[in-house]
Amino acid sequence: MPSWGGSKFALSTYLARRVRRMMSDESAWRRLPDDVREWLEVQKDHSAIVSEDEMLAETFPLGKTPLPSSAIRSRGASRTPPWPCC
Repeated sequence: MPSWGGSKFALSTYLARRVRRMMSDESAWRRLPDDVREWLEVQKDHSAIVSEDEMLAETFPLGKTPLPSSAIRSRGASRTPPWPCC
């Protein structure tokens, strides 16, 4: 889910596809705002930029608790059932 300034916004299926295509095409980055281009460059340097039909799931160490995940593309995290803790 793309976010800007800490708030998320909904994307239509077609707009989401265009955003994924633009993110995966490095030559398109020059048309993006400087801060977005910088974020994509940092992402590329430290991890990966996936193609428009792939999904990247990254996790970061958080003690010994595993991170549950789900590939639900149609709902925001606040609308999905809560995960059991511990």
